[in-house]
Amino acid sequence: MRTKTTRSSHSASNGSVNSVTRAATQRAIFHIQREVETIAESEDNRALALCDRGTVDGWAYWPGPEDFFTACGTTRAAELARYDVVIHLRTPQATTGYNHRNPLRIESASEAAAIDERIVGAWAGHPRYFVVESTHSFLEKAQRAIELMRLELPECCRPPQTNLKARSDAATR
Repeated sequence: MRTKTTRSSHSASNGSVNSVTRAATQRAIFHIQREVETIAESEDNRALALCDRGTVDGWAYWPGPEDFFTACGTTRAAELARYDVVIHLRTPQATTGYNHRNPLRIESASEAAAIDERIVGAWAGHPRYFVVESTHSFLEKAQRAIELMRLELPECCRPPQTNLKARSDAATR
């Protein structure tokens, strides 16, 4: 049996993941996302399919120099066309709640803001792209996102408008 010895995928100088690993990771995430969406689309009685990212998001994380969409065997236009609506919940800034209490947050606030700006650019031009700005209250941000989703449901499936803040205030009394 022969084995291949490889160097660590992390740079010795700053601990960041190298571009080969980043590219492979984003291609894998792209294909997994496509499969998740295929499952959601196969549901006969769905009124809405909700994902926390789309295939286009990978462009914001792509190390280059090759084009992300070419590397994934598609085009940006084809991927944008796959989504009826995009609701982008903006990343909080350091002053509006970005912290590391969530162990999945590995970027600094400034790194997260830069990625968030690239995500804005990735989705630019989508005809139904909505942005939910970050606020000091996550419940306000969630309420805005829920309202946008509620409006996308067919009339027959639309629940009445809710007020999460009022519910939260009542629950704490």
